[in-house]
Amino acid sequence: MNLRREVFVGFAAVQFTLLMQQAALAETILKRETVSLKGCLKVIEMTVNQTGLTPQMTLDTETQKIAEFVAPDGTVVIKCDGDAKEVVIALR
Repeated sequence: MNLRREVFVGFAAVQFTLLMQQAALAETILKRETVSLKGCLKVIEMTVNQTGLTPQMTLDTETQKIAEFVAPDGTVVIKCDGDAKEVVIALR
């Protein structure tokens, strides 16, 4: 994994706690990044490791994944699109 991706993965995992404290009625995109599906899955894995939460996989196909981390004060959504090579982190 190159340095840019390592920094991004670290950012996603560390920021999760702060994101959960924000209240939002609609989905707000916090980060959009070009990354492989494998790199995006690593973001989900690191978020699980950092928070101890199990995501709800609302989409789970070969090339697309959506993981939702639900907490009492909001939901962080991580969308992986392997075809577009994109990850989107949003708060709902």
